[in-house]
Amino acid sequence: MQLYTKRLSIFLLLSPRLVTSIKWIEIDKDTSQKSPAKKYLRNDNESYSHRQLKKEKKDKKKNDNKKNSIFKWVFNFNDNSKPGIFNAKPDSENDEIEADETPPPEITNSIDDNHQQGVSKTIYILRHAEHNRQCNIDKTECNEWLRPKGIRRVDRLVNYMKENDIINDITHVFATHLYRTSLTVLPIAKLADVNVTTFPKDAEYSVDVAESVCSTLDAVRSTPTNSTIIISGHGRTIYQILSTGLNTKCNGLGLDTSNNQMIFPKDEDGTLPEDDIGFSNLWKVSIIDDDENEKSVVKLDEHVLI
Repeated sequence: MQLYTKRLSIFLLLSPRLVTSIKWIEIDKDTSQKSPAKKYLRNDNESYSHRQLKKEKKDKKKNDNKKNSIFKWVFNFNDNSKPGIFNAKPDSENDEIEADETPPPEITNSIDDNHQQGVSKTIYILRHAEHNRQCNIDKTECNEWLRPKGIRRVDRLVNYMKENDIINDITHVFATHLYRTSLTVLPIAKLADVNVTTFPKDAEYSVDVAESVCSTLDAVRSTPTNSTIIISGHGRTIYQILSTGLNTKCNGLGLDTSNNQMIFPKDEDGTLPEDDIGFSNLWKVSIIDDDENEKSVVKLDEHVLI
């Protein structure tokens, strides 16, 4: 009799029906005796729930992200007249959450006295930020936009200009006929209240970027004394502007860019690399009048990683 009773007890305990019933009763009991939501107090003694707290934190973070972008601050994103900016989209889902591993602006080379007497012109030259494009079949027309990484790089560029009190000194902003170069310097031009001048003027998209070198150099040399110029170029044009002898049609500014790979990084073909280093460089160059020899001397003041 004892053995039979023990087996019957085990059978009842393992019965799925009974276990289901017990679970159902427990669930019903939990829902009927649901504890009230916790309440918190604000600084103004107003109560609010934990769910409200989480939602407010999420909204605040979203608004902070919007404020941190220079593009979102300078431009109206509902304005469809600037498709290059407002069609901006990530390459993939990973681009949206990509960590920004690029260090903040870092000066790798500088001259002790950056405010030298006799400086007639100051030039900041850089490559356009990372971008994407969408073209028609024959590539005569393309829509370009900066990638999320490129927008972050432009944000850092603007912050560098603001922190070093350069914005108010800018007198000219030069770019090429390809829209990605203008997109890189548009926020700076907006803050400095200066128009972006593109070279070659009125050129079609299919025109080679090398055609912009000579017209850009002519514009730099024709600017008045004490000008501060921003130049946004390409991986193939930067050294043609800085150096001499790399362009067969005109002479560059005259810097020696052949020796220092850290300050003037190059790919195998002598142009800027296509990696992160190739997009990170900002060079500050001074043109100094030498009245005794009746010529100008070009010096590198700073090399900054943006």
